[in-house]
Amino acid sequence: HSVYTYGWVDNVLVYYSPSSFSSIKKTVRTFDTESIPDSAQITSGELFIKADNTQISHPNSPDNFIALVSLTLENPPIINYNDYDQFSPTELANRYIDYSDTTVNFQLNDIGLAHINKNGWTTLGLRSGYDMSSNPPNNGQTTSLLVNFYSGNNFARPILTVNYMNIPFPPPETCPAD
Repeated sequence: HSVYTYGWVDNVLVYYSPSSFSSIKKTVRTFDTESIPDSAQITSGELFIKADNTQISHPNSPDNFIALVSLTLENPPIINYNDYDQFSPTELANRYIDYSDTTVNFQLNDIGLAHINKNGWTTLGLRSGYDMSSNPPNNGQTTSLLVNFYSGNNFARPILTVNYMNIPFPPPETCPAD
């Protein structure tokens, strides 16, 4: 069982307007998971994040969710401009849809567990359902979704918990001498 903390103030934002500018903001969380043994079998994982200051214009929209997705950074843990298009549509956990709950708990699915990097940095992306959809939000109506994820102090830092079983490598086979 290992716990990893890392993060900063950031948000996921979608602002769509048919008559003016539109904006999409995604966010990244990186965790140094190199301490997990190579032979470990990861059995479960959870990402806990605190949310604050949520603003929603269309609460009943089916695209009104935040998804935890995979991505590959060019130079982890550093994030640069080229990483923006590396956010996958592959969801790694349950969706965040209950905005009244400010403690977000993403339970990693099998794809999410396989995404944990035992040899370095695990990078997790957060994107909105509007960002993942190829259609204009809410039939082209002006739409906004803003969720702030923060780590202003120790109690609010994002936490990735990884549970695993350490399975030792089998000893090498030896051949009997002639």
